[in-house]
Amino acid sequence: LEQAKNQCYIDHNEDDMILEIYIKSASAAISEYLKRDDLTQENAPLQAKQATLAYVGLMYRNRDGDPDGDYEHGYLPHFVTAILYPLRVPTVK
Repeated sequence: LEQAKNQCYIDHNEDDMILEIYIKSASAAISEYLKRDDLTQENAPLQAKQATLAYVGLMYRNRDGDPDGDYEHGYLPHFVTAILYPLRVPTVK
């Protein structure tokens, strides 16, 4: 939580509950993108932590979603996937 608050330049506790939700949501989306369900704060690669914080920052700044239509529905933002791409395990269907 403290890292997310630093990422968002927050120095109060009023938004802690929403930040916790954003952290869980970003973590789940990143785990899904990486096809990994074993990631924890202790074993996650630095890039996954960086991407999570970046995504939390985006969600915090844009609480109403994506007002400018910059991101495709169903996909992580491009700057988040750029951080994560080297960690991704491709799958064959």
